[in-house]
Amino acid sequence: MVKCDTIKLNGVSANGIRVRFFPFSLTDRASDWLLNEETNSFTTWEALSTAFLSRYFSPGKTARLRADITSFSQRGDESLYEAWERFKDLQRQCPHHGVLDWLLIQTFYNGLDHSLKMSVDGATGGALMGKSREAAKALLEDMASNNYHWSSKRAAPKKASGIYGIDAVDSLASQVDALAQCFDKLGTPSGSSMGGPSGAMFEVGALCEICGIQGHIAAEHQSIFPGIEHANAL
Repeated sequence: MVKCDTIKLNGVSANGIRVRFFPFSLTDRASDWLLNEETNSFTTWEALSTAFLSRYFSPGKTARLRADITSFSQRGDESLYEAWERFKDLQRQCPHHGVLDWLLIQTFYNGLDHSLKMSVDGATGGALMGKSREAAKALLEDMASNNYHWSSKRAAPKKASGIYGIDAVDSLASQVDALAQCFDKLGTPSGSSMGGPSGAMFEVGALCEICGIQGHIAAEHQSIFPGIEHANAL
């Protein structure tokens, strides 16, 4: 349809061009269906489009798609832009829905949550349904477009916080890892002793039962590594 609208031929109507180009838009079974029809079965766009919709849109399917349009409502996690785009997608899925244009605008407006309705009415300077169909649709297009551009510039969500921030926990864990690596480098033959931070002596070959780091025992844990139990608690 879009390509047909870009072509102009002298003495040929827009619908005539659509009839000529329509077969090129079909594939597989739909293409076979049209080829199996008698030559010159469809000489007008109205006859061709009606036959195609009757073939591939049963009354039940059409009724269901139309109901999706007329019962539209904004989802809880949808922005104005997302709701407007989804509403237009529903219409494209059923091009022969038959819902009047003014009713489409009213259906979308009624499906919005209360806060968005107030925003839309505020933008119109009164009430959306008091505008013409063209003006109301243009306003919704502008508001949806602005909503899309603003939402894409929103700041990244804040990190979850508790008693201790995530960054603080990561930093503490990194310090503990670095401290453990230092003691690995200080390894000496098992049984030798070394002075602790407060003059205490501990075996380098000993393995702490609390933190699993070689070089001290559980009894000396608090005086040597006062921050490890804090990390383990976290």
